[in-house]
Amino acid sequence: MADYSANPGYSHDEGLAALSRKGWLAVQPADFCRYMVLAGKPRRCERSEVIATEGENDARMYGIVSGAIAACGSHAHEVPVLGTILFPGQWFGFGPQLAGTRRVLAFHVQEPSLLLCYGNAELQTVRAAFPELGDRLAQLAQFQANYATDIVGELLVADTARRIVTVLQRLAIWAAPSTRLPLAQAELAEMSNASRASVSKTVKELERQGLLKVVYGGIEVPDLGALNRWNPPGADRA
Repeated sequence: MADYSANPGYSHDEGLAALSRKGWLAVQPADFCRYMVLAGKPRRCERSEVIATEGENDARMYGIVSGAIAACGSHAHEVPVLGTILFPGQWFGFGPQLAGTRRVLAFHVQEPSLLLCYGNAELQTVRAAFPELGDRLAQLAQFQANYATDIVGELLVADTARRIVTVLQRLAIWAAPSTRLPLAQAELAEMSNASRASVSKTVKELERQGLLKVVYGGIEVPDLGALNRWNPPGADRA
């Protein structure tokens, strides 16, 4: 089991509360959740720290207890761009563990974070107690596939302002109960495939309406319900 001595202040209850609140672990049996969290190796990370790089042969996977992690990808002919930001309750880096391939995404710390890390040793410990671990990790892969589908769907929204807001809505759901999204407007432009000028215009207009607030180091969504009324699901297809 994990040794918490290098992470003073961390408790198993903290990890369990964060990772079982939403996402993959939230739909797993309680005994599996507890064991999975207990088996993880806590790792505290500072802003801009690199967790994993594209193309490396590294089978470790991570669960986010607190903070935020940026996921970046690239096309063969392009430099890496920010694809999304991940929040507590989400998992990342498990592709190589499941498929035996090199990493296709890079991950770095968007804001100070606490992660639970699982290498082969930690996962073997879980598998000894829960032989069906492979099936449960397959469910995690399905969660991620659904999440990736949502991201692709966002990029298909024709109206630029609504596309930008759709990205913010998804991030705000995962960031909750926090209302602050730790991203710059230039990063939002990358994620929404929009120009910096378009993002600036949209954010200013929504800030004028009280739907967004630009704060130090990020964008705040004070009332997600109000933002959802401004951009209802499926509005672009109406």
